[in-house]
Amino acid sequence: MLTANRTVAIKHPIEEVFAFIADGEQCPRWRSGVLDIKRVSGEGVGTRYAQGVRGPMGRRIAADYEITAYEPNRWI
Repeated sequence: MLTANRTVAIKHPIEEVFAFIADGEQCPRWRSGVLDIKRVSGEGVGTRYAQGVRGPMGRRIAADYEITAYEPNRWI
C-alpha cells in the first residue's frame, strides 16, 4: 500500500488547522497538483474522496482516497 507523510509547522490554533486539513475539498488551496476533488461519502474515518491530480504532461490521474485515521486536534 502506498502512503504519504509530510510535516509542516503552522502558527495557528490546532483546531483551525485540523478542520482545514481534514476537509479534503480544501486540498487545491494547499496542494498545487490537485486538479479536482469531491467528497464521495462519509465523515471522519471512512470518508472517501474522488480526486484528480496533475500527472505527466499535465494529464489528469485519478488519485481517490479514504480517511483511515481521524483524531481531531491531536498533536503528533
